[in-house]
Amino acid sequence: QKNNKQLSLAYLKHIDNKSFHFKVITTFFILLQLIFLWRFGIETKFEAAKYINQATHLIETGTYTSSNFIFYSTQIWLIAFCLKMNIGFGFIVLIQILLNAISLWLFYCLIEHFVNRKRIAFLFTMALLLMVYYHIYNVYLFSESLYFSFSIIYTFYLLRLRTFSFTSFLFIFFFLLILLLTRPHV
Repeated sequence: QKNNKQLSLAYLKHIDNKSFHFKVITTFFILLQLIFLWRFGIETKFEAAKYINQATHLIETGTYTSSNFIFYSTQIWLIAFCLKMNIGFGFIVLIQILLNAISLWLFYCLIEHFVNRKRIAFLFTMALLLMVYYHIYNVYLFSESLYFSFSIIYTFYLLRLRTFSFTSFLFIFFFLLILLLTRPHV
């Protein structure tokens, strides 16, 4: 009985370890992304077609067909870069996946910071990871993936900011500008 209790406590300590959480979250995240890529490929239809057309127009004329596309510039510029460099849209998907991975880990760190319990942070992060429709946009050339990731990264920075300085002001301004140019929300 005593040995079983000691083993249980040792196991709980092992799974309540930030390094273990990182490995599990990373493994599930990578599997999820591979499933999305296998199942959907890189989605270039629907809203993505508009951005691809705008990127092509931007390369050819230096302007957008409509001023409202300014608020989707981040995605359009990435697409234009890929078209101009002839590197394929996999580059954008890779950027979106990397930013999503960073934002997912920062989400874990933020939860851990506020509740001061690694297991709770792990469970909430796994719950976010299981929100498939949040992560599926990583393989779409839509603005949602970047916007979601930038929003979490920005929130992490704001909520962890200890002192306000000129550098922090520049970072806040820069990130607000990126959010504004990625996807308009009112």
